[in-house]
This record gives sequence, structure tokens and C-alpha cells, in this order.
Amino acid sequence: MTDKSISEHEDEQLEESIVAELIRTAANPQPMPEAMKARLAASFADCIEQQRQQQPAEQAQSSRWLKHPALAPLLVAASAFFAFLLWPAPQITITPESHSIVNSVIGVSKIRQADGERALHSGSSLFTGDRLHTLSNGLVSLQFRAHQIRVNAETTLELTADGVKLFAGQIYVDESANSHQSGAAMIVETEFGSVTDIGTQFMVTISANSNAATVRQGIIQVTNSTQTVIAEATPDHAQRIDLSADTLDPHPTSGYGTEWNWIQDLASHFSLNGRTVNEYLVWVSQETGLGIHYSNAQVQSAASQIRLSGELNSKSRPADSLEQVLATTSLEHAISDDGVILINVRK
Repeated sequence: MTDKSISEHEDEQLEESIVAELIRTAANPQPMPEAMKARLAASFADCIEQQRQQQPAEQAQSSRWLKHPALAPLLVAASAFFAFLLWPAPQITITPESHSIVNSVIGVSKIRQADGERALHSGSSLFTGDRLHTLSNGLVSLQFRAHQIRVNAETTLELTADGVKLFAGQIYVDESANSHQSGAAMIVETEFGSVTDIGTQFMVTISANSNAATVRQGIIQVTNSTQTVIAEATPDHAQRIDLSADTLDPHPTSGYGTEWNWIQDLASHFSLNGRTVNEYLVWVSQETGLGIHYSNAQVQSAASQIRLSGELNSKSRPADSLEQVLATTSLEHAISDDGVILINVRK
């Protein structure tokens, strides 16, 4: 190999080393469109060719490495790096995570958010810190984690990170339909203390006439400034805790009836198509607080086998649908004074 060839080879190695060092300092450039890479490479090549033609003697040596086939990918990568430095950064918008979703709205309710107050609509996303107020004809159902929150008329509450803060009115919380989902407990804060669910159905009322937490299925924990009380519903009775800043007074009460009837207006959807009578009755029981009793094992077996069809009237309460649905079967019902749906064969 001649001295000239050795010198050219050393120059090529030096030039490759310089380009490689440039690539190493690029700090993993972001991918850019292939079309842009091609345009940049073509533009670079045109500039080099023009310079070579204008100053052939001076530029021949310096441009030789740029045309070397092995260095073409390095040239494209280096070009892409410098283009990336000039490429405008994308604008990123951070959207806060929603607290809950509105399942349904009856009548008129208002939501006050950071940007003002507006009417509430089904499908709306609500956020921590939002304040909800239902008017005299307003009922609202929210989905918060695994909890369904139903809000009675003339209620004011604020959404908190762990649940809601109830200022006035009445709410009902049902986790039973989503008991298979895991997640943190929901907390209802009031001026008299806090109510924490432990897999349950419960209602909290704050009004001039009554301040209470009532559990009709499962367990709740109620805490005020002086004590903590655990209340558990039984198959026969709900448990009510009268709330005050100083004392918590638990006692048995009814889990169905007039005080609970408004909840049925926001009942979860139930499709009859392909469902058994037993499945339908379990849904009615969950929504009303009524128990179920079959007159004998044969009747219970029939209820587990009879399939239903059609859809319920969306304006009918679950308890009011019993007569219509069972009329399509060989079964009949009656409701006892102690709140049990009695099922028997139609006579």
C-alpha cells in the first residue's frame, strides 16, 4: 500500500470516528418520518455536489467520505438529529382523571365545576371538587369506582377523592352489583362524622328532621369525634345509626318501604331476555330491599328454569313490575307485611 493510500485510509478512519462521535452525542434521537429523512439526505447530497463543483481541488478530499457507501446511514442519522433539534415539540394537554360518570338523570340537577355551573346530563364526567345540587324534582345516579351512588331530590354534596361530602339531603350507595371488583372503600363525610362502606347497600340522610346512616345489606363503619360504631344488617332487619357530633346510636329498622322507595326510580337496568324468573326476582330484591321466599323446592326449581323475554317498562319501579312479569309465567306472588316476596304456583 502506497503512502497516499495509507493517508487516505487514515483520513477515512478519522472521518468515520468523527461521525460516530457525533451520533453518540445525539442521545437517542426521536424517530422522524421517512419522507423527511429522504428529503434531508437529498438536500445534503445536492449541497455537497454544488460545493464540490465550485471548489473541486479544495473539496475533493473533504467530500470523499460523505460519498462513502458505508457512511450513508450515519449521514442520514446525523441529519435527522439536527432536524430533530429544530422540530417543534408537541403540545401536551393533561386532562384530570374523572371522579365519576353520570348514569342517569331525572328532573333537573346542577353541577358546579371550576369553570361555572351547568345542568347535569347522562354520560357527563364529574371531577373531584365538583359540587352537585339536585332540585325538588331532581334525581341522579353516579358511578364511582365499583359504587353506584343515587342522589335524592333537594340534595347538595361535593365529590371528594374517597367519595362524597354530604351537606344536605339523602344519598344511597350500592356496591353489591359490583362486589366482584376490588378497590378502596367509599367514604361519605358529614358534619357529624364519616360513614365507610364495607361491601354494602346503605343510605345517609342529613336533614332538619333526621341525621342517620342506615345499612340494609352488608356492613358500614361510622366514626365521629368520640367513637366508632360498626353496624351490620341482618336478613330480617336493616341497622340505623342516628348521627350526632357526640353520640352514635345504632338500632334495627326496616330496609324497605316508603323511606327507600325513591331509590327504585334510579334502578339499574335489567333485561328480561333469556333471564330466569329467579334472576329477575333477585334483581327486584336488590332494588327494593324485599326478601324472597318460595313456597317449596319445586317452585324454586321452576323459577330457576323458566326463561323470560321482552323488556321492562323503564318508567316502572321494580316492585311494580312483579305483576306484569309473573303474569307471563305459571307463578304468582304476594308481598307479606314483613317485606318478603312470596312465590307460589298460579292457581
